[in-house]
Amino acid sequence: MEVARGHRPEEGRKPAHGRVGIRRPGFGSIRRTRGAPPGQPARPSGQQGAVAAAFVLVLPVLLAAVGLGLDAGRLVVVRAHAQAVADLAGLAAVQEIDEDAFARGEPALREAAAAATARQWAEDGLRRAFGDAVAEDATVDVVVVNASPASPRRHPWSGRRVAEPTVGVRLVVPVRLGWLPAVAAIPLTVTADASVAVERQTAASRP
Repeated sequence: MEVARGHRPEEGRKPAHGRVGIRRPGFGSIRRTRGAPPGQPARPSGQQGAVAAAFVLVLPVLLAAVGLGLDAGRLVVVRAHAQAVADLAGLAAVQEIDEDAFARGEPALREAAAAATARQWAEDGLRRAFGDAVAEDATVDVVVVNASPASPRRHPWSGRRVAEPTVGVRLVVPVRLGWLPAVAAIPLTVTADASVAVERQTAASRP
């Protein structure tokens, strides 16, 4: 082969008419953004700002919902304790039985003693359950109805027919909300009635 002088081919040089390469199917160039995790596209800054703004708007609503839930739970707990105090006060008051009337077969209560006992038990129970401050602000009402099957009477609070000696206790307990401390206390009212049940023996039940 005759080679012209000055045009000797160099070893390792590719032909001038084109380039030879291998392209793998399914692979391409991947452009990465500075700061984005490998394999994940970068989130636009505008989207991040929208998420932050939405969170700021929703946060007060979430806090208000949590506060209202806590206050609702407090109301339920206070009502349960106040109801227990009223029930115990009524049960203690109906122990003040008029023994002379009971001996004549006419069950009756000593009205003054029953009212004083109910009030004392209610005030003591409020102090133990809620403290001195709440007990002083609370209102205690007591009513004694000396009714009997022969002479029934109407309950002065509910209007229902009463045929037995009954003591009614009504408590009004102020409840302050923790979420809205500036709001005035909410009055929570509970009532309880306790009656003297006398079992009358019939001729068949007598020994």
